[in-house]
Amino acid sequence: MTTRAILLTLALLGFPAAAHAVPPVYVTNQGSATVSAFKPDASGALTAIGGPVATGANPSEVALTPDGRFAYVANSTTPGTVSAFAIGADGGLTSLGAPVATGPPIAVRAPLASGLNALTVAEPWFVT
Repeated sequence: MTTRAILLTLALLGFPAAAHAVPPVYVTNQGSATVSAFKPDASGALTAIGGPVATGANPSEVALTPDGRFAYVANSTTPGTVSAFAIGADGGLTSLGAPVATGPPIAVRAPLASGLNALTVAEPWFVT
């Protein structure tokens, strides 16, 4: 087993049900500094939606906006960064530019709470 950590994040909350009968699955790939999107079928089998999309180094958490239009990936680096993505109609991701610096290594709790319009990032030693 490699030391590459892969965090599987099911986007079951905060994603518009009308757009997808079964919400996409987003996976951060720490070893390659990318995030991948998958479409699950009714049996749970996954099909890739496009190829992996570049993030900052050490992507760790994925948060989705309540309307399902945007995804944010926390990159646990020093200084920490957040990568922003638009979510397409098929669930695929399109980068919205270079990662944005946030300060010390960060943590993001996902998904974003319904009705909120702010993304919460914190230094990990303050996250409970």
